[in-house]
Amino acid sequence: MTRFEICIDAEKSSIVPETLVTARGTQRRGTVAAMAKASAVKFFVPCCILIWLINEPVFAQPGEFRAARYKNMPYQLFEPEDLSPGDRVPLVVGLHGAGKRNMPISKVLMKFHTVPADPEFQKRFPCYILAPKTSVSWFPEEIKEPGWTPGQVAKLPDYWKKSYAKVIDQLAKPPENGFGEQEILFELIDELLGQNKIDATRIYIVGFSMGGSGTWQAVAARPDFFAAAIPAAGGRLFPWQWNKEVLSVPLWAFQGSEDDVTAAERHQTLFEYAKSIGGNMKYTEFEGAGHGITDYVFTPSGEIRYDGQYKTSLSGTACDDQKNVWEWLFSKRTPGHR
Repeated sequence: MTRFEICIDAEKSSIVPETLVTARGTQRRGTVAAMAKASAVKFFVPCCILIWLINEPVFAQPGEFRAARYKNMPYQLFEPEDLSPGDRVPLVVGLHGAGKRNMPISKVLMKFHTVPADPEFQKRFPCYILAPKTSVSWFPEEIKEPGWTPGQVAKLPDYWKKSYAKVIDQLAKPPENGFGEQEILFELIDELLGQNKIDATRIYIVGFSMGGSGTWQAVAARPDFFAAAIPAAGGRLFPWQWNKEVLSVPLWAFQGSEDDVTAAERHQTLFEYAKSIGGNMKYTEFEGAGHGITDYVFTPSGEIRYDGQYKTSLSGTACDDQKNVWEWLFSKRTPGHR
């Protein structure tokens, strides 16, 4: 279950290079700052040059992840190899779950980061991959109460009818530093768009657990920005955020029916609403599966791999019936380009 916690790291800085890591997240080089200091000792580099080096925006090396920091948000960025000057390729933004909030940046990578970084995958779908890290959550810093009447609450699905009072109580007691870091995430994405050969019509966002809920929240905040989204085991989109604009974004949600961390009812109720308005949501539920479903979804081939029973449902005619996860994702573009 998503928890709101105060951000410990209040440091504010520009994009700062940190480490170079492989697609599997292992450290390959020391920090740029440390290397700069060593050079200063050996070659007497002036202090002013060191300061410039430490604060210079970082560019990923082709074919590998490079770790850096934007303000108080560490991240890893993968840049595809062999791009020509005029090339523009997609960006995949992958949001981790709550279990990685206190891990080092080298441990933040998940299946939806490492699988697309594989050389064979890149031949099929060249793309940038962003792996940001939050120590709080992917929610916005502020979340306003909807001010719904008892009559409006009474019309909600049973799950949300029972949960509504608890959610409102949480929103009435915001943490000192805010609920989450969504705004910093958006600033980082915008910064990277200006620095790299990214196709602005093909920005995809995926996430697991807390990151799955963060995926929904990102789409709700910028429905015209993301070309498609894959939330897995995380359906915390509040009922007052449900609308046709959000559910018109191509979405493919995945959920374990026996998930005891993120209730399946969240995605189930969202899907029922999407059906009622003819939205563009696909929903796959793994019968008997618990919370950890990323291995079933984000396979190298893109084919769903699950030993048990599962069912994929479409919310309406706007959905396509593509069964390959990666083929589905990389075929999407933002409105006006689809």
